[in-house]
Amino acid sequence: MRFEATITYPASVGQSADMLADEAFLQQRVAAAGGSATQVDVAREGAAFTSSVATRLPTDGVPASFRSFVGAHLDVRIVEAWEAPRPTGERRGTIAIDIAGAPVTVRGQMRLVAYGEGCRHDVRGEVRASVPLFGRAIEEAAISAVNSVISGQEQVARAYLT
Repeated sequence: MRFEATITYPASVGQSADMLADEAFLQQRVAAAGGSATQVDVAREGAAFTSSVATRLPTDGVPASFRSFVGAHLDVRIVEAWEAPRPTGERRGTIAIDIAGAPVTVRGQMRLVAYGEGCRHDVRGEVRASVPLFGRAIEEAAISAVNSVISGQEQVARAYLT
């Protein structure tokens, strides 16, 4: 199932990229989603970077009918790989979200582009659940969770950048 989301930041593309590569911000983002980061790593290669966050998230947002399949929490790994800036200043990247023990994966593309007085963080991707009969309902629940995390990220980013 496809999804799209947009976050706006009150900062330049460069400042926003620096934020996305800051371990403290990544931990704040997880906390805003109600989770706790168990591991946060940022690897840099020139101006490109990859962040990897392992977190434990509560299953409050999972429909009750599926909660018995996943338990009280989800162990999630989020990997974002950002390319160096293009000549226009735009940055592009990929995102992969894997949930341990759950047949759900999220894969997508991201970009940071100048927008008004700040920048825009666009995320587009695909959520896949490999469960016969229930796959569509699980994908819809996963998209709802992704949108909740993105909303929380925007609030944390605004506080971080001001």
